[in-house]
Amino acid sequence: MEVGEKIRKLKLVKKIFQKVPYKTIKWLCKCDCGNEKIIADSSIRSGRTVSCGCAKSSRNEYYETKIYLEKMKTKLTRNTIINNNGCWIWNKSRHKQGYANVSYRGTLQLGHRVSYELFKGKIPENTKVCHKCDVTSCCNPNHLFLGSQQDNVDDAISKGKYHNRKQGKPVRRKFSFSQAQEIKKMNSEGMSVKELAKKYSCSISCIRNIVIGETYIKEFPQEI
Repeated sequence: MEVGEKIRKLKLVKKIFQKVPYKTIKWLCKCDCGNEKIIADSSIRSGRTVSCGCAKSSRNEYYETKIYLEKMKTKLTRNTIINNNGCWIWNKSRHKQGYANVSYRGTLQLGHRVSYELFKGKIPENTKVCHKCDVTSCCNPNHLFLGSQQDNVDDAISKGKYHNRKQGKPVRRKFSFSQAQEIKKMNSEGMSVKELAKKYSCSISCIRNIVIGETYIKEFPQEI
């Protein structure tokens, strides 16, 4: 690359060498919008950076327009098949757990969450979108409701659906509810997640989920 060269929206103005903390090459660039910005050589060569940031801003603005939202609604309905229960069954790419995979706002997202946002409104942070119909590939907004992780689990238990999806068998848990409470107590008293994982011969993520309340939130019935 040379001074004066135009790459996407960026014109290379000056080459900059930096030695701290390690040797690297950057460019002073002038964007088509008039802004100047220093950008790493590798980012320009790989195509990761194509403007001073105005291109991303333009995309974000487009994602909020009525045209884009209506386009996504059409895409969602066009790629679903309605079954006898009124479920909108996604017939394209799916997540490994059966959920619809939909490209939305520049990223791959779960279809039922996209459907809820398009037809019902924004989803609050740390909130689950649950299925009334218990069909993971369903994108019908009328079959969806908001809830916490606990609400999701309680709903599954009340319907007798808390089971291994692949085998249809009751879930086998590594710990009892009392053991999980003991783990939480030891963590609160100063034992680290890593130390607990070693003590109980399990993964760090397993202990972390117990400690933060993602699993073992309440005691489950012996028979489901």
